[in-house]
Amino acid sequence: MLLEKGAKINSSKPGIVPLHEACKVGIGSIINTLIAANASVNHKTKDGLTPLHEACINGRANVAKILLDNKANINEANKDGCTALCFSCAGGFRTVVDLLLQHGANVNICDEDKVSPLVIACKEDYTDVVDSLLRSQSDINHCDKDNCSSFHFLVKPGM
Repeated sequence: MLLEKGAKINSSKPGIVPLHEACKVGIGSIINTLIAANASVNHKTKDGLTPLHEACINGRANVAKILLDNKANINEANKDGCTALCFSCAGGFRTVVDLLLQHGANVNICDEDKVSPLVIACKEDYTDVVDSLLRSQSDINHCDKDNCSSFHFLVKPGM
């Protein structure tokens, strides 16, 4: 109804648009309606979060798939350099991780602290996510800004 009355779906004061909110809660029908009304699937908040980031932070594989099918930028980073894959790994959402990998997410993109998705999954002890990343050729020898590799976190939890 609001769309029929001319509601602006790609603008808001804090940089959060309706599509971001719909992606957080995972309402596919609303997401499809917003996209059909030309909502930008790559719109960024002031912190650089995209709708895909919101879906991945909240473990919403169904939403991530809708966004990816509508040309969401899979490797877009937020202001801290975190990508959708990083967020999915941090939450331990293997289904989302696998979906992103199937759609071509770069498994070795690191955040501003040089932390890779594999290091994130190892830090959190998400072994199923680690398995998915290793099967996708994640660099097991990559070190973060503190010169720690994924192996360090597997050997010494809580480091």
